[in-house]
Amino acid sequence: MTNDEILMHETPKPSQFHTEWNGTEWIDLRTEDEKLAYNRSQYPSLTRYQFLRCLLENGFKAGDIEAQIQTNEDEFSRELALLGFKEATNFVRTDDSMIAMQTVLGLSDEKLDELWEYALAL
Repeated sequence: MTNDEILMHETPKPSQFHTEWNGTEWIDLRTEDEKLAYNRSQYPSLTRYQFLRCLLENGFKAGDIEAQIQTNEDEFSRELALLGFKEATNFVRTDDSMIAMQTVLGLSDEKLDELWEYALAL
């Protein structure tokens, strides 16, 4: 067995995503977009209280949000966003209704991530 093979077998993989050995370390071959998507999928869900309080503290009033959602011309997206906003008891970062609300509110992925992390502390 070569020194490289010995080192490879003795060096634990940092994560399940580190799948390729480059001779000195394990490499994660995912793209930055794939890493971000995975990280977002790992966010804990927010309670309705956390979600609405976070929005309120960041200048988004419930009535204004609903009015903004109503302006969406795509009926399915509008109804999905309304359903998620008005009926959800918890909010999942990667849910389709959350993506629809994000679009209607004009929030970037980064801004929504920032709000999500803030809300988790409420």
